[in-house]
Amino acid sequence: MHDFLSPILFRVQNLFTVLSAEIQHINSDNIINLALNGGVVFAFFFFISRFFRAYILRLGFFMFGAWVLWVVSAQKSILHDFDFYGGLGLILPQLEIVEITYLLLKERTLFVYNQFVGLLLLLVSPLVWLYHTCVKLFEYIKAKQRGRANKQAYEKYYSEDFKEQQKEEWEKEQARQDEQTQREFREREAKREQQKRESHRENEEQKKEYKQQQENKTHFRWDSSNYYEVLGVEKTATKKEIKKAYYKLIKIYHPDLALVNKDKAEEIMKKINNAYDVIG
Repeated sequence: MHDFLSPILFRVQNLFTVLSAEIQHINSDNIINLALNGGVVFAFFFFISRFFRAYILRLGFFMFGAWVLWVVSAQKSILHDFDFYGGLGLILPQLEIVEITYLLLKERTLFVYNQFVGLLLLLVSPLVWLYHTCVKLFEYIKAKQRGRANKQAYEKYYSEDFKEQQKEEWEKEQARQDEQTQREFREREAKREQQKRESHRENEEQKKEYKQQQENKTHFRWDSSNYYEVLGVEKTATKKEIKKAYYKLIKIYHPDLALVNKDKAEEIMKKINNAYDVIG
């Protein structure tokens, strides 16, 4: 490795040393000479190298220019050597050939890699298929063994003794469920009876309230100063309707026919007669 790197390091060091020394000695006299002579050589090889577009020729120009610069880098004079300008003229137009070469090598490398991987997968696929087949067969055997073991355990567990014990437990459970069902039935019946009593009590209270309201309504009717309300007719009632209502009330509240207290019936009849005398 050291023998390989030593020439490269020597040439790089020599290139920078010589160029720095020559640049320091450039003056106004020789810079024009270098620009003209070097520029002509550079332009000549630059346009020749740029003229050809074939990849193999461009690669050849680039490699030849690189070889020329490699040779020049070991000399004692670089800027005054026309080979330096010729090498630059050959390399600079072909710098993109480096990227193109890299992409081609990358594409070919990937192609070879994909072909190698495909071949490897093709060779390995039988082994993979064999592995998966063995795994499925192994799982199938294990499943059959588990099923056989479960069946034996089931037969042992559900023996005759266990069946008798299970029957006794089932009878106890049925008795417990029957007792719970009867208790729930009694609770529902008791709740239904309580609801009936509450409903009956509410009906009695409603009847009392309704009777009280009727009594209050009747009391308010006979105490009213509106004679039409006393007779139970509208203000727009005719004489015939008023007379009909009057005779109807007589049949109900006449002291000899009324079901209420006689003294109270006489008081109501006075109010009825007074109202009929006024509006009848």
